[in-house]
Amino acid sequence: MATAAKKSSWEVLSQGAEAIVYATDFAGRPCVIKERVVKTYRLRQLDKKLSHRRLVQEARCNFKCRKAGVDTPCIFLIDEAKGRLYMERIQGMSAKQYLYDSYNATTQQYATDALAVCYQIGVAIARMHDADIVHGDLTTSNLMKKDSLSTIVHTTFSHPSDDKALRRR
Repeated sequence: MATAAKKSSWEVLSQGAEAIVYATDFAGRPCVIKERVVKTYRLRQLDKKLSHRRLVQEARCNFKCRKAGVDTPCIFLIDEAKGRLYMERIQGMSAKQYLYDSYNATTQQYATDALAVCYQIGVAIARMHDADIVHGDLTTSNLMKKDSLSTIVHTTFSHPSDDKALRRR
């Protein structure tokens, strides 16, 4: 079985309330590892159960999005025992950073391709909703603009609800 380099060589990309995201290689391919953070204030059994459920939901939501035509990172491995998701590393920047950088405060206008990027975000969201997928934490911070023009990738499904009916209640 292919494995990632030792954890000591992983580079921390970000740390949030739900997970720590590392950069490394997996079977010779650029990879990010999303490792769920242990919540010490919860009972250990409850935390383990919730973390496992969220890990599986995130992977399931990723697969459903790919099936619906939404660009998402390829999942290489789901390590349920350690609460880790190994995914393709997307080269680019967050949509939030891209939109911030593309704004010219002097002219009070965005770069010409910013509209195309926003359109692609809308297309991806429409595809998700057509497939009855509700993201749960849809922000420009959870979207990446690939280095290629106007390609948007949904990278984080930390609070997915893959059934719209659950959200209507």
